[in-house]
Amino acid sequence: MPSPGASVRAVMSPTFTVRIADLERGPKSCEWELSCDWLKSAFEATELTAEAPGRAELTISKTGDRVLVEGHASVTVSLPCSRTLDPASYDLRAEVRLSLSPVAAPARPDRRAPRPGPETSGAAAGRTRRPQTAEERELSDQESEQDTYEGEQITLDDFLREFLLLEVPMMPLRSDLRADSEPAIPPSPRESVDGDPDFIDPRLQPLAAIAERLKNKKE
Repeated sequence: MPSPGASVRAVMSPTFTVRIADLERGPKSCEWELSCDWLKSAFEATELTAEAPGRAELTISKTGDRVLVEGHASVTVSLPCSRTLDPASYDLRAEVRLSLSPVAAPARPDRRAPRPGPETSGAAAGRTRRPQTAEERELSDQESEQDTYEGEQITLDDFLREFLLLEVPMMPLRSDLRADSEPAIPPSPRESVDGDPDFIDPRLQPLAAIAERLKNKKE
């Protein structure tokens, strides 16, 4: 199983990049091999081991300033069986859907705006320091969670890693121990805890957070 730290994007040397200028001529189809070295680095904080190179097939396009990425990534991995600790093999196939916005340039300070101080009236100081409303805070939080790109190219390494990790079963089992009555991925904690529909098993919270964020972007 991925360790709790696996939900945080790893710092990886960029391998899968696309120049923004290349997208101006139209959508770009990319077929990349996920090498064993790349997979070893991507899965460094987990118990996953790639059994062979993987593959990513993506279509990348640009609409206005927004970059759209669609396709899939696949790889065969092994990890310890949660019941016997023997190696359990899984074919991971992640559907990749991304909408990337450019990083907004920091706003230049308005030199004409009054600075609060002894010489500034209380009304002017109040306008300068007006607290955000709940709606403004919500919009600010949503903007900070959006996926972005910066500069003349986009780098997809960390995104591919994140999508693959989402496909890892929470309770891996050897193939001979898997059955419909005992699935590798357990029922949602919301269904298994009596009387508490909002309960989330603490062990699943890191990956649940990623899944919730990706679900919100799709909507």
